Amino acid sequence: MAHENTQPEIIVAALFYLITAYQRFRCPAVAACIAHHLRELRGHPATGRLLRNVAAASLAEWETAARSVPGAVADPPRARRFALH
Repeated sequence: MAHENTQPEIIVAALFYLITAYQRFRCPAVAACIAHHLRELRGHPATGRLLRNVAAASLAEWETAARSVPGAVADPPRARRFALH
């Protein structure tokens, strides 16, 4: 992803939305999107140390949730609805 076009605050806002959606549906594809956004937040050059550490610490849990259903994909779905850009 091209980080120069996305602010960390936008990634965090998307994470809030996705986490809320996951609470309603428990969908592994949504969990995969959350993991993807956490990786993006962790690697974004403008992300502060605290957010970077929280993203890194949370990532494994969301990757596990993405694989929680047999046949679930660990990669984020290609749906534009959850895209960062």
